[in-house]
Amino acid sequence: MKKVLVLFILLLPLSGVLAQKDPTPTVPSATQEAEDESADFAEIIADAPQSRLEDGGFVVGDPDAPITIVEFSDWACPHCQAYREVLEPILAEYIPLGMVRYELRPFPTAGGEMTIFAAQVVECADELSEGGFWQSYFVLYDLAVERNYDVTGILDAITTELDIDQAELLDCLPDAEQILTDFDLAIDLGVQGTPAVLIRYGDGEPQFIELDGETYDLGGPPEEVLRTVIEEAEEMEIQPTPTSGK
Repeated sequence: MKKVLVLFILLLPLSGVLAQKDPTPTVPSATQEAEDESADFAEIIADAPQSRLEDGGFVVGDPDAPITIVEFSDWACPHCQAYREVLEPILAEYIPLGMVRYELRPFPTAGGEMTIFAAQVVECADELSEGGFWQSYFVLYDLAVERNYDVTGILDAITTELDIDQAELLDCLPDAEQILTDFDLAIDLGVQGTPAVLIRYGDGEPQFIELDGETYDLGGPPEEVLRTVIEEAEEMEIQPTPTSGK
């Protein structure tokens, strides 16, 4: 039933898109400042190992990293957009060192039905173009900031930026169900809004950060908290195994 409801929501706006015949869609350009701020992170994401977890979740970084930052986010959420200034520099520093992975789970809050649609689009983009999910990460944030976060804007931007055939993308959408898995996981974990940042140790289950008697289960944790848990995980990982003496 949930799948049927999601697809019904999406097929209504798509009926209007399919009737459009503009042969030269344009991609809204991000401001130069935003491009400069995320350029380094975009390069790091492109160069880092990208994979999907057993439940389909998208993750980037060394598979052997001792800890994973798990973010439930909505591209249209102003708090998520602002939190990039905290999270992305940390990931840009630690991902190349193999100390952390980044797992992104779309969770519709501010964007509502449009974020459900966007999540299905990026899942299909990844199927049609290698690395498409993570390339789309930047495109969708730019669209949201520039207020072009709608069906036409998302389809035109993603297909143009990733050089994907729009008809193929539309054909894929009814089978794109990862957003259902991500939504259910968020509810099971007690996520109450976005951004929500949790951690995985190794292959363990996501958990909210607990540090110095405080649980960070609402909003994004401060920079120093993220750095502390990443570095502590690295220290635990490299502790020598005790051996018995002769």
